Amino acid sequence: MAIKPQDLYTTNHFYIDMVGLVSPHFHTVEGIEQKSGEVSIVDGTTNIKHKFSSQLKEYSDITLTRAMDGTIDDTTLKALVQQCMNNGFRFDANLVKMHNGQEVFRILMLGVRIKNYTYPTFNTEAEERLDMKYVLSVSEWVEL
Repeated sequence: MAIKPQDLYTTNHFYIDMVGLVSPHFHTVEGIEQKSGEVSIVDGTTNIKHKFSSQLKEYSDITLTRAMDGTIDDTTLKALVQQCMNNGFRFDANLVKMHNGQEVFRILMLGVRIKNYTYPTFNTEAEERLDMKYVLSVSEWVEL
């Protein structure tokens, strides 16, 4: 289990606790979504469509964004990406939301696999940081 980072960035925001990484400083998390399937049945006498839950849950892909910063986290994350891509490695991770140094909530993500990573557009006139995007497939997540 990773050690909770103590720097200002994560004290008032969030951090991701994942295999081998203390705090890789992801600055954006997108796509935390859960859907339930739906079954429709039409009542032949009234022509009203009734909708019911299929009770099948679907969890969307989650996109994490971080700046490459030259730390050991770059190397560790690169190795984790290769492990997932080449060997189908899956792991569990936590997204921990902090506010004023206190944990507000935690989302436990189960069966996580990094399935895609993207470099930004390289432009000689750009002044932006080198932000990498990682797309994670998640089997299930639970808010704790």
